[in-house]
Amino acid sequence: MATYSIAALKKLNKEDMQSIIMDLQEKYNESVKISQDINELKNQFLSMKEELRLAKESNMELTKRLVTAERLSWGNAQYARKECLELTGINPNIEDNNLEKNVLEIFRKTEDNIDTEMVESCHRLKSRSNRNAVIIKLSKRKDVMKVLHSKNKLKDLDLQDIGLGNIYINESLCNHYKLIWSKSKMLYKRKVISSFFVSNGKVKIKVGENTDIITLTHINDLVSLFPEINIFEDYTV
Repeated sequence: MATYSIAALKKLNKEDMQSIIMDLQEKYNESVKISQDINELKNQFLSMKEELRLAKESNMELTKRLVTAERLSWGNAQYARKECLELTGINPNIEDNNLEKNVLEIFRKTEDNIDTEMVESCHRLKSRSNRNAVIIKLSKRKDVMKVLHSKNKLKDLDLQDIGLGNIYINESLCNHYKLIWSKSKMLYKRKVISSFFVSNGKVKIKVGENTDIITLTHINDLVSLFPEINIFEDYTV
């Protein structure tokens, strides 16, 4: 829009003045429209901000419910394995129909009186990449605990006479708890925690030597404990 000095305005005729007034009115209307548009955008922004807040709250609530449901489901999956033991180091060349015989021979070496009548099943893990791992399910939990309490004897035993080398016996973990175990192992290697172990079918850790034992039943337990660390890095079991 043009600008005019006082002297110039005095020289304007009526038609020029009307033109200037119309021009000013048009510019004013444009500014009002821009102001209205800005207010509308501002209101839309505030509305979207509120929707985002509500969405975040809803997402947090749904996440809590999901974690609670998963925690229960994972616990049930692990409970179903309470009579199971996992042995690693079994020669992959041993025929499947001889697995139980070899496992019972290992138990006899540790002086655990486990016989075939106490065994419900014995088989290799389905994973082809881990053919030396064997799962054995006993009929009673107390027999499982008996074996676990004496497994340290394996360190001092020579199993060469039955064609076996280093054998390790542990509680059998469901895939979800194996994930927690692997992530705890990762944290231990990074010296974030001082120790980790399995007790009664649950993964437990100690952040420091003199700190309390923490029981983990969901991967989010580690996420909450160590928010600065990407727990989901290399998300494998």
